[in-house]
Amino acid sequence: MPRISTYLRPFHVGDIVDIKANAAEQKGMPHKYYHGRTGVVYNIAPRAVGVIVYKVVGNRYMEKRVNVRVEHVKHSKCRDDFLKRVKENAAKKKAAKEKGESLPVAPRESRIIIHRCFPCPTIMSLSFSVHEVQNTQPAPNEVAITRGNVQANEAVQATASHLPSPSVQSSATDDADEDECEEDDLERSGIV
Repeated sequence: MPRISTYLRPFHVGDIVDIKANAAEQKGMPHKYYHGRTGVVYNIAPRAVGVIVYKVVGNRYMEKRVNVRVEHVKHSKCRDDFLKRVKENAAKKKAAKEKGESLPVAPRESRIIIHRCFPCPTIMSLSFSVHEVQNTQPAPNEVAITRGNVQANEAVQATASHLPSPSVQSSATDDADEDECEEDDLERSGIV
């Protein structure tokens, strides 16, 4: 038997409620699909409430109106944190207005930050080269065509000879930039 406080809870149209079936009372039980769902009260009856619940049917949401006895319904706490935050913000605004101050500004809008120590990477495709399909390893500028004649193969090799060979760029300027960035970071953190 449900306790007396279950029947004394006041429900109003527009309240957000959780449907939680109570097996101690079999009358007015919701279907198992609605157990654990949250909905809005749209109707009040002497022993029951009407709740609007959204149900996924195919590719759409259907608005289902379910009549459930009050034993199977309780007030939802989903808005408690939001309402608490609204009250706190209202109190902060009132206190700031009395002091003649303004509240902190809203979050800044999106922007792009480019730091000189961490430049934006340039994304580009690698140079194209066709290697001859053989048992041997191809040379760096060697080009081959798996299907085709010898003339086409020679033409492709001629164009590939003009391509620059890939090289690794490592210079003293890169090391100097890294050292400079590390010094800036240390200064900013207050270590130096």
